[in-house]
Amino acid sequence: MEKLTSINNDRKYQEMNVVQFLNSQRLLDNNVPNNLCILFLGKKERALYLLGDIAKVHWKYEDEKNEVVERVDFYAPFILSIYDIEKSIHRFNTYLKDLDLFREDIRQYDTEAVEELLVNAFAHRDWSIQLWIDILQTPTSVSFRNPGQFRANLEAALKNNIRPEYLSPRLASFFKDVNLMEQEGGGLRKVYDRQLRKGTRIIPTFFDSIKPPYVHFTLMGKIENEGFAKLVLKHSDILFDDLLVLDKIVSGVNKVPTQIFKDESERLSKLGYIEITPGKVRRCYISKQFADQTQTSGIRSRGQKYTKEQEEYMVLNHLKDAGVKGATIGSICQIFDNKGYTYDMVYNILRRLKLHRIILDKPSKKWFLVGSYSTE
Repeated sequence: MEKLTSINNDRKYQEMNVVQFLNSQRLLDNNVPNNLCILFLGKKERALYLLGDIAKVHWKYEDEKNEVVERVDFYAPFILSIYDIEKSIHRFNTYLKDLDLFREDIRQYDTEAVEELLVNAFAHRDWSIQLWIDILQTPTSVSFRNPGQFRANLEAALKNNIRPEYLSPRLASFFKDVNLMEQEGGGLRKVYDRQLRKGTRIIPTFFDSIKPPYVHFTLMGKIENEGFAKLVLKHSDILFDDLLVLDKIVSGVNKVPTQIFKDESERLSKLGYIEITPGKVRRCYISKQFADQTQTSGIRSRGQKYTKEQEEYMVLNHLKDAGVKGATIGSICQIFDNKGYTYDMVYNILRRLKLHRIILDKPSKKWFLVGSYSTE
C-alpha cells in the first residue's frame, strides 16, 4: 500500500485496511486471495506450492561464445521481482559502440523499452500453460519469451494502436494502477520508435502452431546497418509509419505488394526514399539519392554480410511466403545472392534454424516452417 501511495501520489491506499486494499485491486474472490494476488503479492514458497512454474521468471546472460555467464530465477511476489529483473538486465546494458554515429552516449536499451517488453510478457502470457517466462540476454541483444499466442495483428497494433483484449483484465488493471502499464496503450509503438530512431531494431517471432505456443520479442543492442542508422539519425523528421516500412525494406522484406503495400511503396518513392524495381516481382530498395545524403557507399553493400538475426529473419520470411509448397535451397540462395553467399553458407543458416525446431526439410528436398511464424 505504501508503494502504491508513493507511485500514484494518492494516500487513499494508506487509509484502507488490507482486505479493502486487496478488494480495490480485485485480488480477492470471496475474501480469498486469487492467483493474481498470490503471484504478484504472495510469498515465493506459497506461490510455487500452489501454482508451480508459472510463479517463476528465468533470466540468463550468455557471452559471445554462448557460454552462460550468469543465470537467476526470479519468483513471486512479481510486483517486486519485476524491478529486480530490470536491474539484472541493466547491469549488462552498455553503451552502443558505434560512437561515431552519436553525439552523446546512448544505452543499448532504454529503461522504458525493457519495462514495456517485460510487462507485456506478463500481461499477454497464457497463465494456463505451466511454463515460466524466459529472458535471454547477450552482449548484443535481450529476448523476452512468454508462453501463449500473440492475439493481434502486429502491424495494426503499431500503426493504429489496436491491441488484443487481455487474457487477464484484472492483471492489466493492476499494472495500470501501479504505473507499470500506460492507461491509453501505445507502449509497444513507442518502443519500436525509440529503437529504430537510434539505428537498432526489435525482432518479433510468433510461434502459434508449436505446442506450447510462445511469443518472442528481441531488443537488438547493436547497430546492424550503419548506413541505415545514419539515414535515420540525419532524417529525424521521418514519420513513424514510414520508418517501419523502411526498416522492413533494408531487412530484405521488400516485395510489392505481398510484403510492402502498393500505397506504401508509392508514397516512399515520391518522397525519394526508395526505388522500385520493374518486372514481375517488384522489389523496393533504399534509393541511391537518399543513401548518398549520408556520404555512404549505399545501404546494402555486397561485401558486408548480414547479421545472424537478419539471415534468420530473411529465411523465415521466405518460407512464410512459400507456405505449404515449401522452398528449395536454390530459391533460398537467391535471396542472399546480392551478398555473395555460398550454398554452404545458406545451408548452415537452415541447419541452425532446424536445430531450434523452427523449420524442417522433407524428402522432396524442400524446406518448410514448423509453426506459424510472423514478422509483421
